[in-house]
Amino acid sequence: MGTPYRECPNCGAHLDAGELCDCRRSERETRRPEQEPRKPMRLMAICREIDKDTGRIAVYPLKTEIDDRIFGGIENSGNDEPGIAVFHSCVGALGKVRNRDCGNSETPGGHNGQTWTTSAELWSCEAGCAMRIGLHDAEQEYMKHKTFPNYALMKISAYHKARGDSVEWWSPMCHYDRVYSSKVFDFTPENLYLPPDTIRGGTGYDDIPLNQKLPPEIDAAFPDYSIYPECDYAIGYLTRGCPNHCPWCVVPEKEGGIKPYREWKQIVRPDTNKLVLMDNNILASEYGVSQLESMIGSGYAIDLNQGMDARLVDDHIAGILARLTWIRFIRFSCDQIPQIEAIERAAELLGNHGKKPYNLFIYLLVTEDVENAAYRVERLKRLKGISIYAQPERNERKGIIPNALQKEFAQRFIYGRSYLKESWGEYLERHKERRLHEWSATT
Repeated sequence: MGTPYRECPNCGAHLDAGELCDCRRSERETRRPEQEPRKPMRLMAICREIDKDTGRIAVYPLKTEIDDRIFGGIENSGNDEPGIAVFHSCVGALGKVRNRDCGNSETPGGHNGQTWTTSAELWSCEAGCAMRIGLHDAEQEYMKHKTFPNYALMKISAYHKARGDSVEWWSPMCHYDRVYSSKVFDFTPENLYLPPDTIRGGTGYDDIPLNQKLPPEIDAAFPDYSIYPECDYAIGYLTRGCPNHCPWCVVPEKEGGIKPYREWKQIVRPDTNKLVLMDNNILASEYGVSQLESMIGSGYAIDLNQGMDARLVDDHIAGILARLTWIRFIRFSCDQIPQIEAIERAAELLGNHGKKPYNLFIYLLVTEDVENAAYRVERLKRLKGISIYAQPERNERKGIIPNALQKEFAQRFIYGRSYLKESWGEYLERHKERRLHEWSATT
């Protein structure tokens, strides 16, 4: 008859079925192969579809990377789903899968415990971890039809993507390791939902020094145009700064005197032949003029969207401007009465090289002295076909806010094209009753 136990062949000890004897434990442990380190887990997105007619189920993997955007979408999509609830519980145990925890063992709390280094505050994690970056374009948020790209944000995006970080437009519903906000105009409202540690920049933030600059390593980056998919042109500067010190302009304080910045070949895009230059006074720089001259016959069309100083146009420069290919207009500024003769002279020189007044576009500063602006308009109208764009003076840092008359001059008289058929005085007389009615309604 069999026994309810078995004997160890080495020491004779009685063992239960399947039990290992302790006499050979040390030998077994020395022969046990070393355990291989656990391979990192990889999450995969699976799509499940059900055919309503046949009831057949199709399951297939999606070619997409699992990141915080996917997590956020799941978190916001019906928490009553039992499958999603189970998924949440699984993900909760995998905190290091998410970019918000850098997993740096030497620093408690991941990025929250990191030191940030920069010339202007630390723009990246010293541990070299992938980060989730949020970008905020204040003008794009406020001006719903604004399409002109933000130069600084495109450089910041390019810099972070080159480091392996994920970059997206900031959303108040999502968590980010770092948020950047740019505000160009002081009249653009601030977004009160931005995180308190947001890195802010731009002349629109009146509590930030005007001369704040991007760190050199970010400024050197080629802009990431993919964040503005509707932009079909390159933008940039050939020069920075301005030698003038006009009382209404922040450029000298922000950028200093004029100096070379880039070559045009460094800022053009390979996928378009259009280049918009934002130089503030390019004709005041010999370098800037030589760069423009070198673009003649290059196949690129340009726009100088800040307006040039007509007082610097001589026959040589007029010849260069006339031979360049322009996207649309040749732009000048007329901020004071003495500039009128310079614009008339520049128009004459350009005409000698084949450019007509309808090729010209004039930025017109409108101060509280609206009659001064009206006189400049009447003089400029003599150049048949010329385009005029009025800009009421605004500098909230200095407490300068345009009044109702300045706005009416710009918005109704100029933008409404009334200036083409009547003078400012005639316009006021024609709208006298309406303006009296509006005035009485506000008093």
